[in-house]
Amino acid sequence: MSMRDITLVGNLTREFEYKALSDTSVVANGSMAVNSRQRDPKTGEWSDGDPHFFNLAVWGEVQADNVCESFDTGCRVIVHGQVQMKTVTDEDG
Repeated sequence: MSMRDITLVGNLTREFEYKALSDTSVVANGSMAVNSRQRDPKTGEWSDGDPHFFNLAVWGEVQADNVCESFDTGCRVIVHGQVQMKTVTDEDG
């Protein structure tokens, strides 16, 4: 598993859910979709590419409270943080 900094611009696909994991650890979980835009060099027209979906985790009591109270499904957001990339092998290999 590796960690990389990332900045995403997209829309929330699920409202944040607040979770208190212990007396000191709080997280808000949500998700977003990001669409890439591509310009056809021949026609100059723009088209949407396939969407990419990301699960989001916002740590800290103040930060988790803020996102839960401020954002609804469909809100346009800019997210900057770290992405955890995992390799998953399904039943078919």
